[in-house]
Amino acid sequence: MVTFEHTEAEPYREYPPAARPVLGVRYCTVCGISDKLSARYEHNFLLWSDEPFTAAVVAREMSRLGFEVVDAFRTPDARQPWAAHVASGPERTAETYVGRFHGDCTAVHWIGLWSRHRDRVIHDQPEHGWRALPASQVLYDQHDQYEVPSDAVVVLTEQQAVGLAILAGRRLPTASELTEALRAEEEYRWAGQQLWKRFYDHRAAQFAADVARVRAEAARLADVPPERRPVSYREDAEQAVAGIPPLPVRVGEPFPLVRFLIGSFHDRWRDSYGSYTTLCNRLDVVTGGGVTIELTLEVMVRGGLLVHPGAVTPYCPAEADYLDDPELALAQAGQRWPDPLWCAVFPVSPARFEVWGRPAGTSTALRRLSIALTFPGGKEFVAVPAWSDTFHLWDYFATAGALPADGEGHEIFVPDDINLTKQVQARIVEWSGGEVVDGPG
Repeated sequence: MVTFEHTEAEPYREYPPAARPVLGVRYCTVCGISDKLSARYEHNFLLWSDEPFTAAVVAREMSRLGFEVVDAFRTPDARQPWAAHVASGPERTAETYVGRFHGDCTAVHWIGLWSRHRDRVIHDQPEHGWRALPASQVLYDQHDQYEVPSDAVVVLTEQQAVGLAILAGRRLPTASELTEALRAEEEYRWAGQQLWKRFYDHRAAQFAADVARVRAEAARLADVPPERRPVSYREDAEQAVAGIPPLPVRVGEPFPLVRFLIGSFHDRWRDSYGSYTTLCNRLDVVTGGGVTIELTLEVMVRGGLLVHPGAVTPYCPAEADYLDDPELALAQAGQRWPDPLWCAVFPVSPARFEVWGRPAGTSTALRRLSIALTFPGGKEFVAVPAWSDTFHLWDYFATAGALPADGEGHEIFVPDDINLTKQVQARIVEWSGGEVVDGPG
């Protein structure tokens, strides 16, 4: 049985009188899917009606689009004032009209055709004509390592697309214009990819000797204790660590970061990167206030990630100086990418380095703890504290000294071989008044 939520004031927009003869309707609103099918129907839908929108009208119009509506209800989101729970929906077609709106569902920024099998959206731009762009670039909001469907994008019927295009003084592309836009975009993308490949190949050649040096050292360290102990399940790793006595250390006292390697090891494949998640130490940390905190350390070396500007590479410091590389300037001029670059920019050090501190209990002293790491060559970095109720995540680092402001600190990139972490020395430190405290007092 279909049930609806009724409220006194229903959200909708009313088209101006001059637009109604063109569109053939008076009211519009936006509805999204909010249940287990939301991943299949990511984007919102534009709804038209000759009567103000209520939950019942929303359900009726969504049904006309092919959805089996279970419930329709209000949301607090001004861009998407309605949502629906659905039992099923229409099959996704190979091509779908979409639009991007300014602010609400009455001001059109652009209207285009989404070619799903090509993963491209073709829309008009006054200064460029018809242009094909990657769907991820125009349909989603980018957040470095992930993307979410843009709430400014709505799915349109062909009737809505034609009417809105006429209202905006535009038209939809012809078949020949679609073909030409896709061809031009493919040629542009191919040319840009070649410039980026040239840049990354240049980096690989520049540091080939350093890659060989570091990999030879990693091979030597493979036979140096501790040995790797692979486990299939997290619970097995934790049980194994529980049987190892903790190492007592005072704040500021150095110790080897890695006393054991118990975890998951995904070694480097051909033309790929290695990633490792391993429990590596168990400590009884004595703080400056005399409190003892039991802390288990976990190291993550994750290959294949993006690199943000400012990253450091302690195993090969010269790698971090790439911003003035003329090959990079050439690649960016040909096809501008976002600031994060692919980890191949660091041929020696393509893996991001993280340390997790997992306490056995809770204590106010935990919030002041951080870790300092000394890599081969003597360079020390202090982690910017990042505390949750159950762990510390130490993934942004600064040189030892004053506490960086929020959002500061740099990622550390290392070679993608876990054996090299056997060389790293560590100290547990405390932050006090913006300074690092190395010991009692």
